[in-house]
Amino acid sequence: MTRKKVNLTYILNNSARRNTYKKRNLSVVKQLDEITTLCDIEACTVIYSDFDPQPVVWPSMDEVRRLITKYQSFPKADQGKRKVNQEIFTRQRLQKIQEKLRRQERENRHSEMTHTMFQSMMNPQHAMSGLNTEEDFKELATVISQNLMEVNRMMDSSSFNPPPPPPPPQFDFEGSGVGGSQQLAWSQD
Repeated sequence: MTRKKVNLTYILNNSARRNTYKKRNLSVVKQLDEITTLCDIEACTVIYSDFDPQPVVWPSMDEVRRLITKYQSFPKADQGKRKVNQEIFTRQRLQKIQEKLRRQERENRHSEMTHTMFQSMMNPQHAMSGLNTEEDFKELATVISQNLMEVNRMMDSSSFNPPPPPPPPQFDFEGSGVGGSQQLAWSQD
């Protein structure tokens, strides 16, 4: 049985919120312990809540103090190097998505022009009727020249050696010596 997807909103029911907190709190500490072991890194956590009078400190209060002091001893430039707030994170994510979208649009456009190129070989008037602007024709010319260069490169390269044709089959007539009958034997070297 699969779990239903959790809606990430504030839980109004106090007891349900407390139970969720306890489960997630244990999960966070367990995962932090695993990542420090698997990746051999130093990490700590301090979790405050209304449900516990004392904050949850992992691995220990002394270790947390040592790591915070170590972090604060870094130069200010190194401290803020990887810090990201929600706004900066969202902007960076948006830029990556926009770049991915532009790249996908270029690939789609290239595929459209390649399709148009092949269609123009079959029915030039119909294929060219879909091109509207001078930019469309220039892009089609670019795709055609790229494909021609690829074909020329393949023809010029030493790796373009078509396989030799298979040798023709050889027929041997063998006499059996009895009754003058002959057998047709098929052999291919």
